[in-house]
Amino acid sequence: MILLEKADYSISYPADWEVKTDEPRAEIFVCAPLDSQEDTFADNFNMMKQNLLGKSIDMQLYDSISKSQILNAIGKNAIIDSKIEDGCATILFKGPLDGRNLKWKQLYYIKNETAYILTYTAEEIYFDKYSDIAESIFKSFKLK
Repeated sequence: MILLEKADYSISYPADWEVKTDEPRAEIFVCAPLDSQEDTFADNFNMMKQNLLGKSIDMQLYDSISKSQILNAIGKNAIIDSKIEDGCATILFKGPLDGRNLKWKQLYYIKNETAYILTYTAEEIYFDKYSDIAESIFKSFKLK
């Protein structure tokens, strides 16, 4: 695992996952290796930050807004599961996007009026293939 250390957080990702630098909104965007030449979608993990300064948004409200955005973008049956515990919101959802059936797992943290959004994305039928690795990335994330 490679450790990425920033002033406000740290996170680790697999050394064999490709770092993408062309995702301007992402703090980190890494892709799993493609399985074959026919494989056209790389399972991926990204982390973004959102400035909430002066917006008075707590975890409950952020969770509600996020769910609403997911339902509007993906569809009314998109959310599979969601919970808030230990200062972290988790949402598991699936649906069609760009001609693919995708599945996502997102974790949200809020600290110092900044939201940290961690997302694992995969084609739905392959979601479990890298879910253990995605979990290790999620667990490696530490706010300072």
